[in-house]
Amino acid sequence: MPPLKMPLLQDIRVPISCKINLCARAAAFRAIVLKQATEHTTMSDIPCPVTLNPTGSPATSPEATPEQAPEGLKAQQPDKNRRDLEWAISSQALFDTNYLTHYLGDDTSEKQAIELWPHPRLAEQNIFDYRQNPLSQAVEHHLKQTASHFLGPRFEALWDFFFQQHPGYDVIARNLQVHEKPDTKAGKKSGCQGKTLGEFDFIVQDLAQKTCWHLETTVKFYLGMPVSMVQGRLHNHFQPRELTSVWLGPNCIDRLDKKLNTALHRQLTLSRHPAASALLRSMGVTTVKPGLLTRGYLFSPCQVKEAVHFFADDGLALRPDTSLWTRLRQLPDALASLTRKNRIESWLLLPKQEWLSPARLKNSQSDRLMATDDTVARVSQIVTRENRPWLVAGMMQQPDHSHMESLRLFVTPDAWPFL
Repeated sequence: MPPLKMPLLQDIRVPISCKINLCARAAAFRAIVLKQATEHTTMSDIPCPVTLNPTGSPATSPEATPEQAPEGLKAQQPDKNRRDLEWAISSQALFDTNYLTHYLGDDTSEKQAIELWPHPRLAEQNIFDYRQNPLSQAVEHHLKQTASHFLGPRFEALWDFFFQQHPGYDVIARNLQVHEKPDTKAGKKSGCQGKTLGEFDFIVQDLAQKTCWHLETTVKFYLGMPVSMVQGRLHNHFQPRELTSVWLGPNCIDRLDKKLNTALHRQLTLSRHPAASALLRSMGVTTVKPGLLTRGYLFSPCQVKEAVHFFADDGLALRPDTSLWTRLRQLPDALASLTRKNRIESWLLLPKQEWLSPARLKNSQSDRLMATDDTVARVSQIVTRENRPWLVAGMMQQPDHSHMESLRLFVTPDAWPFL
């Protein structure tokens, strides 16, 4: 029997007048699922549909029974995709508007113009039951259309899936490039595009509020330290003087202050350029509201004497008990302390494709787990050989015998960040 084909919400045609009603496409979706289901001869052949909740409150379902799956990373990918989607939509932003004020200064108009996502209404519009298998299949199909395997494009694709499926939003454009008009007559005649001014990550219409958003998405992983440790050694330093901590990417190239400076003063102001305004008007968009959509992790230093420097900067989404970093020479003591303090039962090496949502392993995949001593030996070998930070997760066994991430720890070379 051929598998039942799950419809996607964007494939369901609902009159424009009905789109304002957040229930319309969700109701049509359920009707199609029900119609297809009745055409099957046995109920066992019918996969459970994606549960949508058009009323505004999160959908719920009983705990899923743990499933047996082949060992290896590919075997858990559908479940990983589903968890990454939930993390992308539901996790906390890296910072709040209090932190942005350090970068916007006294410019009241800028503070009022830029909003941080998720928008307050978004938490009330969860349409997914994240435990349903058809959701995993739909997300996997969508992500396969993303050519890049980097985390940034993956994160953006997860939000694209959300907007495409949500009956309250329409994606007007994604990755929309803005070009200057050619200066020369020859250029105009040949149809050549001028200099690229920038790119809109998303132009999204909120159908209920009748508002168009220009959203810039970013997912970042920053390791923090006191400014005094790197004072005078940072190039292109945009760090406001009143801040006491600086946040670096594992590769020491990316920095939170650089990212915010670029986002606030270049990316989110793109719509003000005449060429960008003209392009948006050609698509029927007269005004857009800028929004910054950030996710990721901020890793505080594992050593308590250093961590005290990090709580003076208001507005950062710090998790000093579950997101930490340490240098390689301090790894044995750090793991021993964290294992004892947090009752960690085992450790898991996290390749980059597993950095988004908290790790979860089924019991059949427990051969990836390592004891503390083995973790020290293995991580020491990798970090020494590759001379770059490596991420590990502290794991705890659950009642269903699966293993869930309890905390994560970046381990850096001893000379980091001055490699």
